[in-house]
Amino acid sequence: MVLNLMKYIPNPRNHEFFFDNYFTSYPLMVYLKGKGIRATGTIRENRTQKCPTMDSKTMKKMNKGSSDYRFDQQNQVLCVKWKDNNVCSMLTNYDTVAPFHYVKRWSKATKSKEYILQPKLFSTYNSGIGGVDLHDQCISLYRVSVKEKKWW
Repeated sequence: MVLNLMKYIPNPRNHEFFFDNYFTSYPLMVYLKGKGIRATGTIRENRTQKCPTMDSKTMKKMNKGSSDYRFDQQNQVLCVKWKDNNVCSMLTNYDTVAPFHYVKRWSKATKSKEYILQPKLFSTYNSGIGGVDLHDQCISLYRVSVKEKKWW
């Protein structure tokens, strides 16, 4: 699906592509890297090709802001797991982990907002993914209720 949509873009090498976990896979990132196309996306646990990052169950017990990553030097693909409210995994073929950014998050322990570290590719992804997510958000806010009349 991703490759079909990219056919309509005149020069995809001049763009950065962001997609969610439904479309992201390791073979897709390797293929796009080979074509020179920059891409980043969240990824489901079962699609990481058994990347040796920390287990999600172990990461859930860690503090917010904890992260773990592995870089495939042969295919130039980076896999990152980051603990926010939940564990999130992301794959990229061009972005980096450093420099880390600070983001505000609510802490149940102190009952106030605290700053936690966020890898760079997560902030890049959040700034670039906006169009589709904004559309989905607008649809959910203004859901049209369809009333059904039974004629019998």
